[in-house]
Amino acid sequence: MRVMMAAMAVLLCCGIGGGEAAAQPGQPDLGQEQVTFDSDGVTLHGAVYRPAGAGRHPGIVLIGGSGPGPRAEYNSEAVAFAQAGITTLVVDKRTAGYSTTHRDFSVLADDALAGVRLLRDRPDVDAGHVGLWGFSEGGWVATLAAARSATVGFVVTIGGSGLTPGSALALSVDPDVAAARRHFWEDRFERTSQLITRAIERGELPSDVDAQEPMETLAAPLYFRLLTCNRPLDNAFITRCINHTMALYGRADSTGRT
Repeated sequence: MRVMMAAMAVLLCCGIGGGEAAAQPGQPDLGQEQVTFDSDGVTLHGAVYRPAGAGRHPGIVLIGGSGPGPRAEYNSEAVAFAQAGITTLVVDKRTAGYSTTHRDFSVLADDALAGVRLLRDRPDVDAGHVGLWGFSEGGWVATLAAARSATVGFVVTIGGSGLTPGSALALSVDPDVAAARRHFWEDRFERTSQLITRAIERGELPSDVDAQEPMETLAAPLYFRLLTCNRPLDNAFITRCINHTMALYGRADSTGRT
């Protein structure tokens, strides 16, 4: 899902990166180099993915979501951006100051800005066009970092919360929300699975598609509406969600059949 969203952000489908950056057929070879840099007394390790071709390119620092976040989890996104002509830095998340029970977003924002400085100092990067990409929890980090420094040229957030961290935590443990979540996953998600299966059987989705990914794409807006809008999951809304999913993964729009 993150890979698809990264590709949409740069209007380019991505390949899979590992070792030397892998290019898709017809795509130019990309460069990759290992880097280390300091932030608040901690040495961070990362990789820079370089676009093919000479000249100065815009740059982007990828900030992962919650968890230990080794940079290998975001290699595919890094390749996608590099193939689009953007020099990309992806970093192993620090362990000092970040754990399951203690998360210092201020320190993570400092790490992100240190990454911005690393890219801006490179001769092959356009220092005036270096920004941040934050996934999920990384959306908080990216916006916090951008608010601290005018050197951040742009911010892209994928799945970032519109709530403060404290409010999001409170929502996650709210018993009413937990009950709604259980109801959704036990009922709506099962129905979503059946819709995807029937779409594959009717030829509206390729037979070799991984049903889990379109199922999650279809479920997300339904889940959001259920929890936040207090509005019914009417057939028209569900059909729009299905058609959106088909546009991303399938061969034809749904007819609304269930």
